[in-house]
Amino acid sequence: MKLLPIFSLALGLLTAFAQPALAQQGPNTLQQPFVTVNGVAQSNALAEVIFRAKRLQGAPDSDDVRQSVRTALIAQAVLEPEAIKAKIDQNPLVQAQIELARRDVLISAWEADFVANYQPSDADLKAEYAAQVAKLGKREVLIRHLLVKDEDTAKAIIKDIKTSVKTMAELAAQVSEDAGTKGKEGLADWAPLNSLSPELKETVKGLNKGKVANKPVKTAHGWHVVKLEDIRPLQAPSLDSVKPQLTRLMAQRALENHIKGLLEQANAQ
Repeated sequence: MKLLPIFSLALGLLTAFAQPALAQQGPNTLQQPFVTVNGVAQSNALAEVIFRAKRLQGAPDSDDVRQSVRTALIAQAVLEPEAIKAKIDQNPLVQAQIELARRDVLISAWEADFVANYQPSDADLKAEYAAQVAKLGKREVLIRHLLVKDEDTAKAIIKDIKTSVKTMAELAAQVSEDAGTKGKEGLADWAPLNSLSPELKETVKGLNKGKVANKPVKTAHGWHVVKLEDIRPLQAPSLDSVKPQLTRLMAQRALENHIKGLLEQANAQ
């Protein structure tokens, strides 16, 4: 079951420039050679970019990964002259690709810098917090559920539960395809009622505490069998505990508005 996290964010920004990895930050260190190939120095900055890209793809900070960075730089240093010798760099389409890549790097770095340096006022931050808390509603729920691929299977599971053939917890542990809750016998975390998907929210609203829904619920993920384990007044997080997330959310919105304004002002013919 997909539960929307409190103050969920979708920044979609370049993060490879966020923290140092291979080399300590600073122009002097980054400009120093990481490896020299045929007399040409390949800088720490080049190694750093490759390394961070690998980290973003899930690679660990290990000697093997560092060696792979070195190997990649050596290969590039050896092969680039061959491409230039073949005059590949004079191909207009190749030149266009290089220019587009340059623009992408600059724009992504600018976006990341904009978000990192954005500082909302205390008043704006409090207003955003109040708005987000209001969206969460006044109740939060504890749900047990299981997920299967087809409706008939879900209906059969509900019948087994209703006739006490097996418990909801047993069936969730055995047949649920939701990796996030299967190991917890189908039990999800406490979540605001308003954070549930529309289909699940509508079903849960009609349930009494401790009851299983009579019909399975269809979502984009499959068919859900749902039980309302408990319900309580919403315990919203404090402003201090979510301040970093709120700041990023507001920064992203400010960035989007800034970009929108620039595009509206552009004189494109």
